[in-house]
Amino acid sequence: MFRHLYDRDHLAQVLATFGVILFLNEAVRIAWGSAPLSIPIPDVLSGSIPLMQGLLYPVYRIAIIVAGLALAALLYVLVNHTRVGMLVRAGSTHPEMVRRLFMIVFGFGAMLAGFAGIMVAPILSVEPGMGDSILILAFVVIVIGGIGSIRGAFVSALLIGLVDTLGRSF
Repeated sequence: MFRHLYDRDHLAQVLATFGVILFLNEAVRIAWGSAPLSIPIPDVLSGSIPLMQGLLYPVYRIAIIVAGLALAALLYVLVNHTRVGMLVRAGSTHPEMVRRLFMIVFGFGAMLAGFAGIMVAPILSVEPGMGDSILILAFVVIVIGGIGSIRGAFVSALLIGLVDTLGRSF
């Protein structure tokens, strides 16, 4: 389906992706229901560490931060220092050259989304549509960071995450 959208602008691709997400969320609700499932925190990562007097931070959340930073570093190296990354960067300006590679990149992105879902599953419940609220923030990150800019996406993700978290706490 997405192959037919390669020649269109980014807005058409984003809207089609959003439509597919809505369709798949409803298909999952029909097939398995909408009851949330919970996954326990692994025993190794349970507990908290003191950050300062009276302030404890869960070890599992630190593990999520470390995993996110490690994946960001891995993706940076992959995109900026490998031949595959060179092809992906070239494909952002000349997509007709690397259509098959973009299918693999799309699959890799889906794998990363699954990894993020499984990492956050012990904190939140697993349910259809669990990523919808994050999806809107991801679109904002892409718009602010710039399509095709890994560094811009990273900086804007940090900025949006801080603004969102501070806004919710105040």
